[in-house]
Amino acid sequence: MLADPYISKFRTSYLNTGLGAMLQYDTRDDVATPSRGFLVSGTGKFYSRAFGGAYNYQILELEYRHFLPLFHRRSVLGWTAKTQIGFNDIPFTELPMFGSPFDLRGYYWGKYRDKSMMYGIAEYRHMFGSNEAYERGTFWSKLGFVVWGGIGTIGDTPLDWKKWKLNYGVGIRIQIQKNKNFRMDFGKEPGVKGILFYMNMTEAF
Repeated sequence: MLADPYISKFRTSYLNTGLGAMLQYDTRDDVATPSRGFLVSGTGKFYSRAFGGAYNYQILELEYRHFLPLFHRRSVLGWTAKTQIGFNDIPFTELPMFGSPFDLRGYYWGKYRDKSMMYGIAEYRHMFGSNEAYERGTFWSKLGFVVWGGIGTIGDTPLDWKKWKLNYGVGIRIQIQKNKNFRMDFGKEPGVKGILFYMNMTEAF
């Protein structure tokens, strides 16, 4: 990495200072484990030497999430699309990327970085039994699964979004309290050996 010409443009230690603004419209019934509703979000972040930082750069982020109950209230189809577009001299550690536990699971974190990226994911989430069965303490009602598929791309600008990365995976859900699940996800990058494993207390999106 130290030989990478992009990384060599930046110091190994620096301070960035900036201002940002976020605009959201959110109708989801729950933030951690939504089952219906949608979120539309727009964020702009502006870093500048005029604020005392080391570099001048800007990042625009747009995101959409939607959740729809299927079959019964413990089955949900969710989908999301997100893009980040950066401008000017963005330090390597701040470059837009995907491959975290909260987007295209299955890629090593930070493997794909550039000044702009976008991705989309569709995910089906299913918990066994009913809420009433869960209230009665039925064992199987505490368990569930998810399956997802996604696609993403990355490049210096949106004009470079020509190569698309596929992504898919499965997960196990354990309900630890009403509408709050512990998740274990297994994600795969097609064409690459191995599977990546994730654990968290909230859904990926």
